[in-house]
Amino acid sequence: MPEEKSVREALDSLMEPEAEKADTKQHKFWNEQPVAQTVDDAKKLQKGSLEDAKTKKIRQEPYNLPEGMRWADLDLADDDECKKLYTLLRDHYVEDKDAMFRFNYSIPFLRYALTPPGWRKDFHVCIYKGDELMGFISAIPTTCHVNQDDAEFVSSEINFLCVHHTLRATGMAPLLIKEITRRSNLIGIFQGFYTAGVRLPTPFAETTYYHRALDPAFLIDIDFLSVPNDPDVRQRIIDRQALAPAPLDDLRPIRLDDVPAVTKLLNDYLAQFNVHPVYREDEVQHWFLSRPGVVSAFVVEREGEVLGCASYYSLPSTVIKANGEGEVLLQAAYNWYTFVKPGANFTRSELFASMLHKAKAEGFHVFNTVNIQDNTPPFLRGLGFLRGDGALHYYFFNYNVGVIEPGAVGITIQ
Repeated sequence: MPEEKSVREALDSLMEPEAEKADTKQHKFWNEQPVAQTVDDAKKLQKGSLEDAKTKKIRQEPYNLPEGMRWADLDLADDDECKKLYTLLRDHYVEDKDAMFRFNYSIPFLRYALTPPGWRKDFHVCIYKGDELMGFISAIPTTCHVNQDDAEFVSSEINFLCVHHTLRATGMAPLLIKEITRRSNLIGIFQGFYTAGVRLPTPFAETTYYHRALDPAFLIDIDFLSVPNDPDVRQRIIDRQALAPAPLDDLRPIRLDDVPAVTKLLNDYLAQFNVHPVYREDEVQHWFLSRPGVVSAFVVEREGEVLGCASYYSLPSTVIKANGEGEVLLQAAYNWYTFVKPGANFTRSELFASMLHKAKAEGFHVFNTVNIQDNTPPFLRGLGFLRGDGALHYYFFNYNVGVIEPGAVGITIQ
């Protein structure tokens, strides 16, 4: 239907940033890295590590930067430095091709995302020119398990690679990747994983975005959802996007004393997926205990037993209005982890549907996810999600798992 195509295109514009387009220079860089170069390579190459850590020579000094630039570690306790990172990401990280939408990570979210248990200050890598932050990349050590190899290892989860737009053609992004790789290697981490909207050499999985409108009236008002200039048509569209009544009335916010049970349920759930993280209780406490405007998590407890958990995080986008009336924030919730104990007397679909009501009550305009884990297309369509055109590619650095289906992916990167 015309109006559904419009909202799908608008939502997907956030997922296909102009700043992340691949170029020849980037591919030349990746051709020299320990990654599969093609899908055929991924299928034919040995599974597991592609580079022998025992024989690798690790550079002891930081890579050389152009004159006038310097390396630094981000101090998350310093409000001024956090503001510089916020500004760099807001203005240069992800923007759609028409410059109408920009991701707007909040400072509280950045502090949350960058400081899980085991975080390292030297994994928050900055490039400065004078006092101006011109580039950034981060890593957090994460335990990863690959079922097909029965392999478990600590890997660097790479995120927030961002270069000021004036330096895009100067090779700063590859330099940041090489530097975070060097720092990871120095402490014995030789694998990494990351996601990107663009296709690089070579993803082990390609996933698709799905979107659920929670406030269609708002989306129409900001021209995010295009509809005919007819009040009756507008109202019909709004009515059709309305949520069905919440199936569960006992979904409550997670508490500290839920953490042990949630940790076990989460790890048991993730263990079915070929590639998945393994979480400790202190990590679940950090990632799941609700923080206003950052992350929300809920559990279903019946007869003293936690039977399920639903969670999402907040990633708003600035909407730059074409008519010059200023900027507004599109409040978007992203699915984090949602899981149910086998044999529970409610379904994952009922839990997910009830979570959508929580997100709407918090003021989110749209709920986004990708089709990993049990978020199959039929499952998502049954909840009123629309399939997007945007893709999210999953990558390993110095590890080959071949090519797997989205439903075999258990990793979510915020």
